[in-house]
Amino acid sequence: MLTISNDTSIQTVITTFEVTPATCQDLLEDLSAACHEVIPKQPGHIASALHINDA
Repeated sequence: MLTISNDTSIQTVITTFEVTPATCQDLLEDLSAACHEVIPKQPGHIASALHINDA
């Protein structure tokens, strides 16, 4: 599990997307693929996490 802390020298980026329930799974699959195939290859990358708020 990732921990977000304000006493570190790294940057935390949080991005939100508003989607319909019908498109949520498609977006999750695309972002998951990016988190496994593309994003880790970027310089300085430490970790990625995805979260769905179904409220």
